Amino acid sequence: VDVFATLHRNPPEVVMQWREPALERFLGLMRTYEDTIVYAQAGHTHMDDYRIVYTDSAPYEALDAFNITMSVSPIFGNNAGFQVYTYDAESALVTDIQSYFLDLKQPGPWPWWQHEYDFAARYDLPPTVAGYDRLFREIPLTPTVRDDYIRFYSVSIAPPAIEAAWPAYW
Repeated sequence: VDVFATLHRNPPEVVMQWREPALERFLGLMRTYEDTIVYAQAGHTHMDDYRIVYTDSAPYEALDAFNITMSVSPIFGNNAGFQVYTYDAESALVTDIQSYFLDLKQPGPWPWWQHEYDFAARYDLPPTVAGYDRLFREIPLTPTVRDDYIRFYSVSIAPPAIEAAWPAYW
């Protein structure tokens, strides 16, 4: 779902980012190759986010997750940002993600890149399917985790872009 477009539609209507045939094909591939996929990454939204692919029926279990990387292009009001991945060379599993941002409203003649956060240290979770699933469940229950998600989503802009509408983005 394109949450921003959905929230700004008048009259209200759900707007999808992907056309249905492409979305179903992608989800089918993620489900078919869940044992093969080590890590998945996406872009396009320009924000620091993630998605979880669940089983088709209850009880819903997380099969795969993919990180949505923030963009160096701040065209949607976000700060510019990039991420550095740390991984285990034997298993190819991503063990951490370090995020950096460029505060374009920073005073002075030139902004500089700043460390924003390390995923594993900040959330005390690995950037794995289980880690993203647990993070998803923690956001509505733990105010500090929710505040971090809201701040990091738009790459530390102030005030956070999704502060008032975080449940829709979550």
